[in-house]
Amino acid sequence: MSAHAPLSAVEIAQVADEIARTLRGQNVQRVVQSDPETVILDVRGRGLLLAASQQHGRLHLLAAKPAGTGEAPPHFCMLLRKHLEGSRLQHVTPVPGERAIELGFARADGEALLRLFLYGKAAQLQLVVEGRVLGHIGPARRVYEALPPPRPIDPAATSRFPEPPSPAIEQRFTVELAATQDEVAQQAALVTLRADEKRLQRLHAALVKDLDRMTEVPRLRKEADLLLALAAAAVVQCNEAAWHNA
Repeated sequence: MSAHAPLSAVEIAQVADEIARTLRGQNVQRVVQSDPETVILDVRGRGLLLAASQQHGRLHLLAAKPAGTGEAPPHFCMLLRKHLEGSRLQHVTPVPGERAIELGFARADGEALLRLFLYGKAAQLQLVVEGRVLGHIGPARRVYEALPPPRPIDPAATSRFPEPPSPAIEQRFTVELAATQDEVAQQAALVTLRADEKRLQRLHAALVKDLDRMTEVPRLRKEADLLLALAAAAVVQCNEAAWHNA
């Protein structure tokens, strides 16, 4: 299984079926935004993760109950809390043949939708209420106005994950995220080391220059003494010339 391989349309449909069977009809109790591109819904004690990430875009159930981040919620999280907390998960509908899915939530005053587009660097998670996109996260540069139309499904396409798929998806992406974080940390350490190396090289050059100047001190002292002697002799000659001319 290659690193960073995205979920396919078949796998999205597979995990959508698992989510629907497990959570349909249950209420959203809490919403957490764990990072700029990831949202976790607490649906009656079960965590439902949706990530609009370029490399790690996915959705699946969590093995453990979601915990809070301890940080002030971002604007998108506040929107989700306003429109989703207390609502009931009504449907989980993947787009056949596409890496896109819609989740519908029934509220007292209507319906709210979460639409997840797992398009790599154009991924996006958006909240739609009354036909309007109220907010979105993800790297996509434009806001998608609607779900894509269905496409024919390749009959040979299969999933890499067993049933239920969520545990395997969570495990795979946990490993990949850890590897990515290690890589980012290594790159940051390398940048710091290179900056330190350049700083030390500049310091070394300055010290060498100072040392070169110090080796010239005896010669400069001799030249200064000679200049002082010549200046004193010139003063004496000037005084004698002035006395004779007086």
